[in-house]
Amino acid sequence: MQPQLNVPANYLWQDGSTRATLVVKDTGFYSLQASNICGSFSADILIKAGICSLMLPNAFTPNGDGINDVFRAKYFLPVKVFRLSVFNRYGEKVFETTDINKGWDGTYGGRDQPKGIYVWIVQLTGLNNVEQTSKGVLHF
Repeated sequence: MQPQLNVPANYLWQDGSTRATLVVKDTGFYSLQASNICGSFSADILIKAGICSLMLPNAFTPNGDGINDVFRAKYFLPVKVFRLSVFNRYGEKVFETTDINKGWDGTYGGRDQPKGIYVWIVQLTGLNNVEQTSKGVLHF
């Protein structure tokens, strides 16, 4: 096991604060300059609006083995409105739900869909009434 070195550091954020962490509440650019006896580091960080805590896998295996059989969103904050849509390579909607706890089992019209790449879109409205959209691809 490697020994942990506790080397004091100096921090300077764009707002003049000198804490090791900065709580960010707004979008925009943030800059940090940090230094210790080993050297210095600086970074510019862009915080953009987006869907926080939304997680969707990029693959699933709907083969009935009970492991990773359903493609679904995980979002750890309460929402007012939720919609998950999945489209095949022809742009045909093969799944849609407004229940955040439901997911796609890889079928459409009662038939297994071919393996391939599918596109998903999530639209949600949080308790703060902010509407957000996220898109991605899914392989199975």
